[in-house]
Amino acid sequence: MYSFAETELGKIHYRLQGPVSAPLCVCCHGFGDFLYNWAPFAAYLVNSGYQVLTFDLFGRGYSDCPEGDQDSDYFAHQIELLLKSIGKFDQKIGLIGHSMGGAIVMRYADIYPDAVNWLVLVAPAGLLSLTLVKFVRCCSLLRNLMISQQLTPENARKMWNKLMYQPDTHPELLDMIARYQLYQLEHNQNLRRAITSTVLHFPLGGAESLASIKRVGQHKRPVLFLWGKDDEIVPFNLYEQFATIFPQAQLVSFDKCGHIPMHEHQDKFHTEVVKFIGEHSPIAIPVEANEIGEEVN
Repeated sequence: MYSFAETELGKIHYRLQGPVSAPLCVCCHGFGDFLYNWAPFAAYLVNSGYQVLTFDLFGRGYSDCPEGDQDSDYFAHQIELLLKSIGKFDQKIGLIGHSMGGAIVMRYADIYPDAVNWLVLVAPAGLLSLTLVKFVRCCSLLRNLMISQQLTPENARKMWNKLMYQPDTHPELLDMIARYQLYQLEHNQNLRRAITSTVLHFPLGGAESLASIKRVGQHKRPVLFLWGKDDEIVPFNLYEQFATIFPQAQLVSFDKCGHIPMHEHQDKFHTEVVKFIGEHSPIAIPVEANEIGEEVN
């Protein structure tokens, strides 16, 4: 069941599920996604005995879109507000972030270093070259201006082809993504404004982002990276830079995999993440699916 947290900046759409006393895993989606992107993975975590929090970033899904520049501080503050609203701010958590969500959870860990037990970073943004950042911003803005004329179900599938190494082998996934994106565009009046603000203000790379990430790397908490070797959105070779900042980090890489390993290689992704989490946030005994409660605020 999904819920809304009423915060000082607006409503946040979220889902909190799993054993109430279990370690809490907070999942942060990427640039154009929303909480449904985590659904299969969240179910696996819950069935493994963990409590899981997924949510829509401001301006995405069913969350409000407060005024302000959508940079990393903007979204880190959103996580803070959500955790306070559901009474989880004072407990230690694990953070899982995909793409832009990876940069967001690293920023949260920079602001609240003692609140984060471990980090799972899935093809994280934050160290993209400034040249690439400028290119992405220009292309995204142009696409945003033309999107109302161009975005048909077929074009939506083409646009998301770059997410996967072999999109033709995942037609059901492409259809699902296209449907969700089209639904958002039709029903979420704030989406274009949110996407434009994020494109203009979010630090995908650069000195400020690097400085924040380096501070996170000075903390010796466990870190797991997961990355598709054929990622065309956030290239796999960026891991070399992250590895110098996080010398304690573990890496799980995926052959023949693009930007969404949680979907393209679902079984391996689930197994490796739960193995990592279990080493650092042990639970008592995994519970059966029908024994899992859902906490609703």
